[in-house]
Amino acid sequence: MGIICFLIQALILSGIHTTTPLYWEEFTAEKRERILEQVNPLVSDYHGGCFAASDDERTENLLNLLTAQQRNKGLKALYFSLFNRILMSSDGALAEMLGPYTIKMVCGDPEYVLTYFRGNKALEEKYIHSIGAEIYLSQGLSIHEGSTWVTLKRRILGKTSNKDLVEPFFSHIESFISILSTESQVPHIKPHSVIPIPSRSKEEYDKLYERVDESGDKDAEQILENDAFYQELYSPGANSWWWYCSPEFLSVKASSCRIPSGKYSYQAENAFDANHDTAWAEGAEGQGIGEYLEYEFAGGCPRITTVKIVNGYVKNETAWRENSRVKKLKIYYQGKPYAILDLQDSRTLQSFDVGTLGPHDENEPEWKLRFEILEVYEGEKYDDTVISELFFDGIDVH
Repeated sequence: MGIICFLIQALILSGIHTTTPLYWEEFTAEKRERILEQVNPLVSDYHGGCFAASDDERTENLLNLLTAQQRNKGLKALYFSLFNRILMSSDGALAEMLGPYTIKMVCGDPEYVLTYFRGNKALEEKYIHSIGAEIYLSQGLSIHEGSTWVTLKRRILGKTSNKDLVEPFFSHIESFISILSTESQVPHIKPHSVIPIPSRSKEEYDKLYERVDESGDKDAEQILENDAFYQELYSPGANSWWWYCSPEFLSVKASSCRIPSGKYSYQAENAFDANHDTAWAEGAEGQGIGEYLEYEFAGGCPRITTVKIVNGYVKNETAWRENSRVKKLKIYYQGKPYAILDLQDSRTLQSFDVGTLGPHDENEPEWKLRFEILEVYEGEKYDDTVISELFFDGIDVH
């Protein structure tokens, strides 16, 4: 027993690690320097910040180097790290150029790449979007090696049998391709009205209203009359659909909800409670792509013509910045794709004209609207995507 302890101490003192580093951040600074001495000058220049990746020939040559298979574990870790840096910062023409290289990186060593995603969901989403877009745009044609979905899956499964890694990855790519295919089939709608959210809380609005209601306070009345956000969300005189038609709203549910934290809850009902200090937050891993809110209405409910959204966790500026917000929200009417709402990244109430939805017939069965998250504006601190309010206006009201 004493000999074993002595050998373990000797290993520790000699600096020999019991686990071999796999990824760039796991290597010591000294080891990194030795690895960098071996690399191609083009790789060295990019690592050193001598140029930025772009849709040019130099970047194309760099990408060919980074996605070439490497037996040397140090070079493999470095090249994977640098490719991820390019992918995470890419947009526009560069992002369009990366699809085949992203596929090549995954197919080179799928277990290595997919294992890394367990600790980096934002990077995984970038890979999914890059690969999904490449497959979708190729339209089944082998424009690039491995660009078709069947070929990609075959190549990955030929190198790993770890279903716990590959099956969720495949599923996420398929979901993203489905989103892309339906996006082109339905109209995109931009907000026709955008109203900034004041610093007042729901409690402060209630106190102002009490002053008006109980004593006819003219100052408080003037404040509320000049507050466009109050008029849209809280005023019974302005928002007739909310006040007169909510009884014919049956339910709201969510695909997932973040677990409560202390006194705060994030259930679906928070998105339809006339309180901008509460919010629904999805509870899935990552940014919540594919998560949804679903509203059910009675057949005789007045028809909806406007969807109004308080986007993000708007109770204060910090909460709004730190949590993710919706960028694209897909509407399903009675289970069928209907439209995509393109939301601004602003702490506002945004209103969308959506045509006329609902039968307004008491003899008709209940009907549903689903709002699915397609794309988000990432929060500075948290992955959770949040909607504070999602409500309606329309016709056939009293």
